[in-house]
Amino acid sequence: MKKFLKNQREYIAVVIFFGIFFILGYFVIVPLLAKVASIKNEIEEATNKQDIKKQRLSELPKLRQQYEEIKNQQGKIDVLLSKKQAVNLIEKIEKLAQETNNEVVISIQDDLQKQAPVPVSAKPNSAEISLENSLPSKNYLKLKIDLIGDYENLVKFINNLETMEYYSDIIGISIRPSIEGSFATEAKNSDVLNPFSSGTYLPKLTTSKKVAGKLLASWEVVFYSKE
Repeated sequence: MKKFLKNQREYIAVVIFFGIFFILGYFVIVPLLAKVASIKNEIEEATNKQDIKKQRLSELPKLRQQYEEIKNQQGKIDVLLSKKQAVNLIEKIEKLAQETNNEVVISIQDDLQKQAPVPVSAKPNSAEISLENSLPSKNYLKLKIDLIGDYENLVKFINNLETMEYYSDIIGISIRPSIEGSFATEAKNSDVLNPFSSGTYLPKLTTSKKVAGKLLASWEVVFYSKE
């Protein structure tokens, strides 16, 4: 009987031990592990936030530079030509030709077509008409730009012309060897009518230069306008 009671006590002690271990594990160890995992996640989240802040701080100089560039370009955002900018445009093109060491004559094609009588037998250039009909806008100033200069200088001019602040398209181009007296024209007192406003005149740019041994390039360019 005593031996039986002794075995029962040992069995009860083992059951009590595992019971206490289970209770401690379920109510103490498991919550503690969950809390440790939560703290670990919070630490990782805080670390990620710090990394993001550091990255944003490192990008501040770049953002400041982009802001300054946008601020400096504010005056160039308006790419459509206005009435008051027509004369300024021609002056810029003339200055651009001078900077690239080219001789230039600029004429407003629209007015020349209106002033010059067209023979009945004359046929319009179908390719040019097709290009003009496909332009994104019908409001534009069409210029014919004739240049005499070296090949490299002509390339410099056209590259700078394409990067001007005004929205434009080149619809015609021809390049041929220059002959002596290609620009031999007489200056006239009459000016060219401003296509943007009746009664306003633009200065007609003419020259009497005689150049030989260079290239003569002609471009037909349209500059889109607001009106």
